[in-house]
Amino acid sequence: MEAIAEAAVRPTMRFVSAKTIRQQAGAMVSRTRDLFVRQRTQLINALRVHLSEHGVMGSVPNFFLAGRLGL
Repeated sequence: MEAIAEAAVRPTMRFVSAKTIRQQAGAMVSRTRDLFVRQRTQLINALRVHLSEHGVMGSVPNFFLAGRLGL
């Protein structure tokens, strides 16, 4: 607690302004999209492994798999 008070009274201390609601919403949309992309990639990779275990080998494009899965 003392360290916070000490830092606050220093003349060289810079403070960061709070983000606006619009900035927070934009960051949330970006993080959510990143999560969906990662989950989609995980699903497609898992499907490729399962297909290869059943002898379906080769390069199946992501857009083909995603279209078939409704992603």
